[in-house]
Amino acid sequence: MANPKLPGITASEQAVLYTKLNEYNRGRASFREAGVYLIVLPQKENLNYSLCIFTSTRKTNHSLHT
Repeated sequence: MANPKLPGITASEQAVLYTKLNEYNRGRASFREAGVYLIVLPQKENLNYSLCIFTSTRKTNHSLHT
């Protein structure tokens, strides 16, 4: 998966962040195997947040929007 560009930080800061994330994730189960949760944080244009939980072992996935 390609690393998306992150707004508001320099290319060198972004490189350090992705290096640390790759080190942290090395040897851990893939999200395709273990599942994943996504959090969308509020911003000034949209004050709501969302929590979505996806797993490969469940037939249903859950979402919470406020």
